[in-house]
Amino acid sequence: ETRHELTIAQIQNKIASAAIDARRGEYEPARQGASQFFTQLRDEIDLGKKSALNDAQRANKSRPAFWHTIISTFETNALYDAPVPVAEKHGALPIIVLRPDSTEADAPQEVRKALRAARDKTQQAIVATSTRGKCIDVAHSSHDVQMDRPDAVIAAVNEVIRLGDASANAKH
Repeated sequence: ETRHELTIAQIQNKIASAAIDARRGEYEPARQGASQFFTQLRDEIDLGKKSALNDAQRANKSRPAFWHTIISTFETNALYDAPVPVAEKHGALPIIVLRPDSTEADAPQEVRKALRAARDKTQQAIVATSTRGKCIDVAHSSHDVQMDRPDAVIAAVNEVIRLGDASANAKH
């Protein structure tokens, strides 16, 4: 029973930490914390009777209304409202945002569209901070794109280096 209580507390702390990070303006840790919350919660629900969640909690968290409430909270909360300050500018600094195709795989199908929209809004805001910013879609990858597709990360780093070198050479 103590293990179950600890597991529930850890899941609850993950979303609370994400909200605190968002209020502090620390949006990347907030987004990661929210993602980890969803993953932990889905994993726990999938354990069925072995889960730390009791039957009522599992049933509640399996209902679309639960997930719609989570989405509504994020849409009206600072977590996804303004993750990139409008004044943030990086000039012509090359910026590449890798966009994995399966970051919402652990969330129920009916809420994935809203999660993806929030993620896309944030990523577009990041890219817009540079005149040479762009998003690159990465197939067969999750939030852990660096582990799923290290080749995509290496290619993006090489492209940023190439673009930086081209800029430096153009100035001379």
